[in-house]
Amino acid sequence: MNIVEKLREITEGFGWKFFYGRKDFQNLVEADSEDDVKWYFFLDPITTDDTNPNIPIHSGYFMILSKSDLDQIYDGQKETDINNGKWRTNILPKRQFIKNEFRNAIECDGDLEVTASRVTDVINFFDENFDGILNSFSIKQYV
Repeated sequence: MNIVEKLREITEGFGWKFFYGRKDFQNLVEADSEDDVKWYFFLDPITTDDTNPNIPIHSGYFMILSKSDLDQIYDGQKETDINNGKWRTNILPKRQFIKNEFRNAIECDGDLEVTASRVTDVINFFDENFDGILNSFSIKQYV
């Protein structure tokens, strides 16, 4: 199966909104409302190393984001409760999910193996103000 379609299948199975393309097109995505709680999966164009045609290696970036409030404090600034900040409400749950369930979903069939994963926090991204994570990855596919 094509890696883009596999990631689409996995993310839509979680109930997320899937978008594939360049960031300038992804920036056009709008949340359904100001209180939209859905997670959005933004996949950048994939690079594939076909040096070994039996084990192609796919690499690239994706973001898992959700609608955020531009005025929400990041972590505890201005003496606010840290549990109400962007870090705990919008970013930490995505970091935990990517570390556990998402990786397992990718590797569950045995034909894909995550060989690299690097996560960066994302705050107030795109015109829509999304928070979440950016993940650079490398995935081996056993054909």
